[in-house]
Amino acid sequence: MLGYTPYTVDQSKSFNGHKLGDAAILKQIPAFAGKRDLGSAREIDVIWFGDDENPKLCFEVEHTTDIVHGLTGLSQLQHLYVKFFIVAFEDRRAKFNLEMEKFPLRGMKERFGFISYDELSALYETSIPFYELKIRLLGEN
Repeated sequence: MLGYTPYTVDQSKSFNGHKLGDAAILKQIPAFAGKRDLGSAREIDVIWFGDDENPKLCFEVEHTTDIVHGLTGLSQLQHLYVKFFIVAFEDRRAKFNLEMEKFPLRGMKERFGFISYDELSALYETSIPFYELKIRLLGEN
């Protein structure tokens, strides 16, 4: 709906009664980089790719795992032009902010963001009418 092509590492997981694999258009990661980077990318929870088949946005969902683990995984692709996000409960934002002040992440703060589950839900809910209107008016998916 937002112009990206999504991929998720675990397509069998469900959210709101829907399998993530049903929302992930890509069933495999495009060969956008070498073996090492593709290996790192395959461990990221969700990646939104652009039309050029390069990753644009990477998301680590930290529901039960430590935010540091997610940040470490995302930072493996720091040399690519990608924006990184931790998705978690709002009460974990302070931990995210604390970790972003530590070396080496503090030098990359502008490339990392935190999205709460409520914010992500709001993004999804507001995207639906936009997407439907776009199709109706412009005839574009």
